[in-house]
Parts: sequence; structure tokens; C-alpha cells
Amino acid sequence: MVAKCLSPFVLFMSMMIVLMVMMSANANNQPSDPIGVWFNRAMLDRARQRIQTRQQPYYGLYLQVINRANLNAVPNPFYMPNMTVPINEGGITYGWDQTSGPNTTLAEATDRVSVAGWTLQAYALAYLFTNNITYGDKCISYMKEWARWHTPVNMYEFHLRFQLHASTFDGMTQGVVKTERPWNFGLDSIFQTYGLMGVSDAYKILVSAGYPMAAETDAIFRGYIYKLASAVNSGFHVWTRWVDVQFPRPNNSSSSFRRYRSDNHLSWALTGLSAAGAALSDWALLNYTINGGPWTDTVAGITYLNPSPLKAIIKLAIEPDGRMFEEKIGRTPLIGYSFYHLQAMMTVAQVAQIHLGLDLWNYTVQDSGSIFNSYIRYSDYILRLKNSTDPSEQGRSFTSFSWLYELMVAANPNNPVFLASINTTARSSYILQGVGPVSLLWGEDVGTGGPHTCSVCTYPTSSPLQQWNDLVLDQLLTGQVLSNPMVPSTTLSSSSSSSSSSSSSSSSSSSSSLLLSSSTSLSSSLSLSTSFSSSSSSSSLSLSSSSSSSPLL
Repeated sequence: MVAKCLSPFVLFMSMMIVLMVMMSANANNQPSDPIGVWFNRAMLDRARQRIQTRQQPYYGLYLQVINRANLNAVPNPFYMPNMTVPINEGGITYGWDQTSGPNTTLAEATDRVSVAGWTLQAYALAYLFTNNITYGDKCISYMKEWARWHTPVNMYEFHLRFQLHASTFDGMTQGVVKTERPWNFGLDSIFQTYGLMGVSDAYKILVSAGYPMAAETDAIFRGYIYKLASAVNSGFHVWTRWVDVQFPRPNNSSSSFRRYRSDNHLSWALTGLSAAGAALSDWALLNYTINGGPWTDTVAGITYLNPSPLKAIIKLAIEPDGRMFEEKIGRTPLIGYSFYHLQAMMTVAQVAQIHLGLDLWNYTVQDSGSIFNSYIRYSDYILRLKNSTDPSEQGRSFTSFSWLYELMVAANPNNPVFLASINTTARSSYILQGVGPVSLLWGEDVGTGGPHTCSVCTYPTSSPLQQWNDLVLDQLLTGQVLSNPMVPSTTLSSSSSSSSSSSSSSSSSSSSSLLLSSSTSLSSSLSLSTSFSSSSSSSSLSLSSSSSSSPLL
């Protein structure tokens, strides 16, 4: 059954927001002069000075960039064109709890694209810091192999069917995680987001640095980013559209509703999608990730009004005292998961700050807390003022998360808590799921504490979206309007691709929404992948350079 679509008012407001974002960015020339997805020109200029003078710890991070930009690396894309066939015929399996072979599991697919994204980002950063075109050329040749051969895991190729109490997809097996293709297969497909983040940052850096990219190459790069974004978006919809069907009028007291609208997986999906939006200057996609506007996924052939943008997740996942959803429900590891979710939120907030001039660090709505509140709460664990109540974390040090506070020091230069937090380590973290060499690009020269002046705090204090009207968001969360409105792609225009997908008006599921299915196969829109195996574990929760794919649901 196809339910009613967006009300004219909600549709009008959504499109006006997109227009305002575009006008703001154009009028202010992207206010803080972005160079990468997560850093601006002032940060780059400072980093280059640090490299030139060999200032530590920053110079050590520069050497890590060069070391990671291995010019002898051979691309090894995940290639599995028959992944959707039944498992007994060689189709893809979950793999989180299994030993995987080449090109056989989701665990390997997410690991391998993650490593590819991190490698591309390293080449782009090396080109940016050295102006050695060899690194830029390697980035392009490496990307082209992935764009040609890689087979992203797009859940819409498995014919998602969202039905009350019985949502399924092709080849789905019963059980949670220890079966070959469980529902968690769809949920965890969002962790292709790590690769999307790196690929997006690499493209943005090369373009900003003036790399001489041919128009054909530019189109391949952009097309590949959109194909990855569609794959991540499809996993995101496994979360959001399930709730759309189960709770067409949101039941905020339901643990299932809260879980599927508050979980860290949602925020991590937004990290990659927001990175893609920033890299491609796709203001509709940025609005989709931040405010919950509509975005047309031209690979999947649908337009969807996102009910779980970062603002909505902040409202549901952060309590007034800063406690994260993962701590509230007792996830294991309790504080580790909380920091993990905080990292995802911080990553999207930095995109909003750099590219739109939006302050999401202090954003609150109704009775929620803010990202800033969470930073305050969890600094106690870094400073050893509190210990985790989780037996699995007894005696654990949380100083490995101190790098998260580098941006807090830049924005709050006289806050002694943040200053003390970053100085619990040598500030040498290289974070793969994000900016890379953290303190080289983000860090302030603060010594061991005390007041100082931020050297790169050039962010605008306001923008046309700074005081965005949360009426539509609040209606979505409280059930005053349909929680999962989809609209015909013929109604809305989107900058999500230079080419349009043909669509049909029939829905392939019983979702209470209008879904326009693409008449072309996803795998036919680009032929992509080659080779590069990762030895990292998919179940790792580590956030450092040794980390890999997602924790389990």
C-alpha cells in the first residue's frame, strides 16, 4: 500500500532549506575556505609551517602520511558481481563470525574498501603537503582501478522488502549475527562508510590543491563517490525505513524505536554521506545528513526525506547531561561505544562547521543534550576522574580517545578540561576514519595548559541556517507528519549526479511510502574493483590507525 506523500508545506520548507544552503555557500564562497572535507586553508597553512620547521609532534604525523602513501601499493578492489545469488550458489555471506575467502563476505568488502579509502586519502595528503605530482598521479590511477572493478554492497540490489514484523531481503537467513546472511548484514553494510570518507576526502583535496584532473577523470571520480554513497545510503535505509514501517506514528517509549533512531550506526552512515556531500558540493546531500531534507539517490532511483539526520540523532541519543545512548542502554564496552558514537557525531559536525558555517557542537532541541555536553561528560574518563561501571572496562585507560578533544580546544581555547584532555598523550594519533593526522591539521600549540588564542578559529559565527527552523524535524520525531515520506524524483531536482536514472512509480515493498525503483540494475551503472586485502578485524572498536570495520549491532 502506498501511503500519502509529503505535505506541500513540508516539501516547500525542505526545498527552501536546500536553496538556503546553496545561497549561503555561494554568497560566502564556502565561508571557511575548505581544502579537505574536515579542514580549511588556515589549518593547511599552519600544517605546512609545522612541516617546514619539523615541529613535533606534528612532523612525525607528516612522516606517517608519507609512509602511508606507498607508491608501490597495488589496488585490490572487492569484486563480486554475483553477490546477490543464493548462498549455496556462491552468493555473499556476512562474515563477521566466519573465516572469509577472497571476495566472499561483507566483512571483507567493508575492510577492503576502508583500506582503499585510507590509501587514497594518504596519496592526496602527500600531494597536498609536498606538491609532488607523483602522489596525485598515483591517487588517480589507484582510484580508477577501484572505480572500474569494485562491487559495492548495495542493499537495494537484494530487493529490500520493508513489511510490518517481516522485513526481509533476498537470501536473508534467520538469526542475528551467527548466520550467513542475517538482518545484521543489511545493518552493517553501512560500514562501507569508512571507505567513502577516505575517497571523498581524497577527491576534495586534489581538486582544492589544483591537481590537473582531466574532465573524464573528474567524472569517473565523482561517479565512484556517488556509487559508494548509494551503497552506504542503502544500509542507512535498512535502519530508517524499518522504523518507518514499524512506527508510522513514532512511539518514543518503544526500545526498538529508540534503538533504530539513536544508534551509532546511523551517525556513522552520516559521516560518509556528509563527506561525499562536502566533496561534491552536493548541498542537497549535506542537507539530507544534517537537517533531514530530501535527497535523490540516482543509483537506487529513489528520493527520501531522511528522518534520522544528525540533528534528530542528537535529540534522541544525547541526554541533557551528555550521556550517550550507548551508555544509557548498557552497550559493551560501555564508555568505548560512547566515545565511538561521539567520534561519528564530531566528524559530521566538523563538516557542517567547515563547509556551511554551522555550529552543531552546541545544537540542542527540546530536552536533549549537545555534542558539547558529551565532550564534558566523557572527559572525566580520559582524565581518570571516573571509572567505567562496565566490568569489561575495569582498569582501562581512555586516553586513546584524547585526540577527539583537539577541535574542542580550538573552539574553546581557555577550557582547562579540554586542554588537560589532549595533553594526556603525545598527541600523535593518526585517525583513519576521519581527518588522518589529527594534531597536524587540527591541533593548537597549547603547551600543557593555560589561556591561549586560537590560530585558525576563522569560522563564521552565523549563517542563514544557523537558526534553522526545527518545525519539520520536530514533526517527524513526534509523529505529527508521516515519519518516512518519500517523494517522486520527478518532483524534486537534486545535484546528486550528472546523469538521471529512469524510474517507475511502483513500489517493490509494502513500506508506507512512495518508492521509485530504478529500472536499471545498480551493477550496470558502473563496473568497479581489483585487489588489496586487509588483515584488520571487522569487530574491532579501536579508533586509531590500527582500526578497521564496525562493531556488531
